[in-house]
Amino acid sequence: MQVPEKSEKGDAMTAYCVDCGGPVEESHSCAVHLGEDGRRVYAGRRRMPEERRSVIRKLKIGPLKVYAVVGLFPDGRPGELFLHGDRLGTFEHGLLDALALMTSLAWQAGVPLEVTCGKLRGWTFEPRGMTGDPEFPFVSSIADYLARWLLARFGASEPGGDA
Repeated sequence: MQVPEKSEKGDAMTAYCVDCGGPVEESHSCAVHLGEDGRRVYAGRRRMPEERRSVIRKLKIGPLKVYAVVGLFPDGRPGELFLHGDRLGTFEHGLLDALALMTSLAWQAGVPLEVTCGKLRGWTFEPRGMTGDPEFPFVSSIADYLARWLLARFGASEPGGDA
């Protein structure tokens, strides 16, 4: 796979598609491209169907309860995430909404579940601790818990493995 070279002016000449190897043009239909720095660029947005299946999971760390609602594409892959917290202030609600929105947009743009969850696993902030969940008895944050559960439920990785 070629990495785009810079012109004499210093701007990137083109990006190359990871799927087909060709240069990316505005009408290019492949979902994953190689950007000017050689990193993957996920392009395009796959829209969720109007009616879809979903999975709801309660995540509890000590007194904190967060409900994760995962909307599914017809093929069963996650495509959207909603997070609802019990007894949270506007700041915490806003952060949960922002995390859910950015995760949803990433999935709809073709970013794999393993990549998004890999970025969230291991984050450490309060609340952390015991969950009462035998599969994930101790977590380092709600983001860590969410990522580990998503990988176990929808991913190809083992819950304890690296994503």
